[in-house]
Amino acid sequence: MSGDSGVTFDVAACRAHLRARQEQEYQVRETRRQAALQAVRAAACAVLPRFPHVRRAYLFGSVLRPGGMRSTSDVDVAVEGELGAEEYFALCITCIAPLKTSFSVLLRSLGTNSPIRLAGTPICCTG
Repeated sequence: MSGDSGVTFDVAACRAHLRARQEQEYQVRETRRQAALQAVRAAACAVLPRFPHVRRAYLFGSVLRPGGMRSTSDVDVAVEGELGAEEYFALCITCIAPLKTSFSVLLRSLGTNSPIRLAGTPICCTG
């Protein structure tokens, strides 16, 4: 195709290049997501049994959507149980600090009527 400037573009080649680039970016995001899932699940299963007041932990957010985890995404984890402030912060430090990964983990306490129970994916149950 030719524009007013006399420059010729192969539209099909441009589309093919764009699709290949999008697929490559998707694969990078998906590799990051799978690594995050594996690291957080392993950390949760190793650490959560030490916290008897935690009944369940759920993953939610972009980490559950294939290709959805971008370089700025964090891993969202919600915990269900009767946690006091001291136990909550101890859980944060114990579970998150050893991960040493390129993503951050956002840990939150799960409210009674939270939609995360329906939309999230359980990581592990302790009680």
